[in-house]
Amino acid sequence: MSSVEITFKRSAIEEKGLLFNELIGAGEALYCGEESAFLYAALRAGLTVRYAPIKIGTTDMSTSTWFSSYNQQYFESKGAAFYAMTSRWYRILMIQFIIRKQKIVKGDYTYFAVLKMMSNGVKAYKKARDAK
Repeated sequence: MSSVEITFKRSAIEEKGLLFNELIGAGEALYCGEESAFLYAALRAGLTVRYAPIKIGTTDMSTSTWFSSYNQQYFESKGAAFYAMTSRWYRILMIQFIIRKQKIVKGDYTYFAVLKMMSNGVKAYKKARDAK
């Protein structure tokens, strides 16, 4: 999922005071997951989230400037995003991600190594949050 694939009723987002988390996402050291954290926040705020495969615009997504591979920075970013979503359940989200994406994980890393990288991302997120 990409930010350009999300649309919403502006009034509902403003009413709930929802914003994208500026500590994660494109242009940041923890460069992905802002969409998931935003949608999770919308659900927690009581908004309804639906998927509708309706084309409302176009954008060129043929090349990516942020994704190069499933590497340390990617896994750290995922860990940070899971923590940004829920500081209570982030560990379970990290484990389910590793299980669900085992083909990606098994290629270059052990499960424990990925979990460690994701945990490092949580630490980096907390440090950035506390510095802000």
